[in-house]
Amino acid sequence: MGVFVSIRGWLECDEQQLAAARQVIADHSDGHYSGGWGFPDHHFNWTYYVFYGGDVRESAVN
Repeated sequence: MGVFVSIRGWLECDEQQLAAARQVIADHSDGHYSGGWGFPDHHFNWTYYVFYGGDVRESAVN
């Protein structure tokens, strides 16, 4: 079974940084753990938030 750790957090960014974050995440997709990223459906107020949450095998956390 193995040991898993819960990882969760967020990035705060502006519109340009959001586009860059999307690109970096897409470029480094692993087809598994990268599925934990969540992006806003639409923008409101002035800050964009990108969230990550997932249970990750301890051996995959570096």
